Amino acid sequence: MPIILFSLLTNSLHSNPYKQGSMVKLNPMQFVVQHSPYSVSETVARLEKAIKAKGMMIFAIIDHSGEAQKVNMPLNDEKVIVFGDPKVGTFLMQENPTIGMELPLRILVWENAEGLVQVAYIDPVSLGESYEITKNAEILKKMSFGLANLIGEVIK
Repeated sequence: MPIILFSLLTNSLHSNPYKQGSMVKLNPMQFVVQHSPYSVSETVARLEKAIKAKGMMIFAIIDHSGEAQKVNMPLNDEKVIVFGDPKVGTFLMQENPTIGMELPLRILVWENAEGLVQVAYIDPVSLGESYEITKNAEILKKMSFGLANLIGEVIK
């Protein structure tokens, strides 16, 4: 299955993120998109099972399409899984608290206009580059590898 990568529109982090009222610009983050052969619901169920099997927590599942339906607005099936491991993410936030904007990790699953199910996430290595995580860069590499493997297992 092909993997699609593209950068989110952001710039580099040079100002002090802790100064009140300051603006922080981030480096581009890599967005990874893969196709799933399963429905959105089945893909999400498979992700839930795989995430829990790896000992991680699922903090929330956001049903964007379900909420849109409640306000009588059309939206193809779309859900976000918010998950992670505080034993891992805390190291990153200790190094730079602003990476907390990106944690816990999220996986987006949606049906596109052609009826294909897509699975997407932001690559943790690019998150680390954007938030200038250097001391814990190895953690981000492991997270990136683990996330790619997790998705690969789920959509095989």
